[in-house]
Amino acid sequence: MLQKHILHADETPIKVLRADKDRKTHRAYLWVYAPAIHEGLNAVIYDFTPSRAGAAHARRKLYELHVANKSDIAAQALASFKALYAIETEAKTLTTAQRQALREEKAKLNGHDPLAYLRDILERLSTQPNHRIHELLPHHWQPAQQ
Repeated sequence: MLQKHILHADETPIKVLRADKDRKTHRAYLWVYAPAIHEGLNAVIYDFTPSRAGAAHARRKLYELHVANKSDIAAQALASFKALYAIETEAKTLTTAQRQALREEKAKLNGHDPLAYLRDILERLSTQPNHRIHELLPHHWQPAQQ
C-alpha cells in the first residue's frame, strides 16, 4: 500500500474503557488507511492507537512554542524534526527493507529506541518535578522502572 501514489487516511476518535483506571472511558483513535480506487488495490488497513501522541502533533506544539517565545530548545527540537523529515524523504523511494535499514541506521539519537523514549517521557512528563526535568532529556534518560 505504501507504494501507491494516493493513500486515503481517516482518524476517528472513540471512547474506550480503561480497566486500569476505575473502568472510566478515555479517548482513543481508530485510523483507517485505503488506496485510491484507481490504484488497483482493494485493501483497507485499520490501526488502533490508545492516544494521540504522534510526532506531527508534538512538532506543531514545538513550532507554536518557538513562534510565541523564540525558544532555543524548541528551535533545536524543530531542527531534529527537519533532519528526521529529510531521512523520510530519502526513504520514500526505497523498498520496505531498505527503508527499515535506513531508519535503523539514521531516527536513533543517544542510542535510544525513539518510540520507547517518546512513549516513556510523554507518560512521565505531567508528573515529573520541574527540578528533575533534565532526567527526561535524551542524553540523561533512563526508562521508567516497570
